[in-house]
Amino acid sequence: MKDFYGREIQIGDRCIRYTGQLGELEEVIVLGEDKRGIKILNFMDKEVYTQGHKLFDFSAYERKIQEEKIFNSVKALDVKPNDVVIASLIPNQLNMVECQRVFEQLKKLFPNNKVGLMIGLDINTKNGSEFKYE
Repeated sequence: MKDFYGREIQIGDRCIRYTGQLGELEEVIVLGEDKRGIKILNFMDKEVYTQGHKLFDFSAYERKIQEEKIFNSVKALDVKPNDVVIASLIPNQLNMVECQRVFEQLKKLFPNNKVGLMIGLDINTKNGSEFKYE
């Protein structure tokens, strides 16, 4: 299932639908898809069918913003070719699929560098003996 902008629609996504006949916008919830089209729950809690060219997937838009928010928080100052770039993530901040996506994006952002990703690494150098990996 795809919305007006070609974004993948998932079951349970909140979408904005252009009604056409009434010339209005309404918020709907996607229930699934079959040969009749995309099944939605409209504003009157009625199950109806519509087409993707009438939907703007608000949930997919939120997911895209979340993904970009992660990358906007990456700081890279004066990275030179052959430098090692390490991203450190807090445990349970992202699931492993999203961590893999972050890692792949970092490799694309720094093609001339070695890129590493640490999740839940805590090193204490005060007494030189603590090392914790979750």
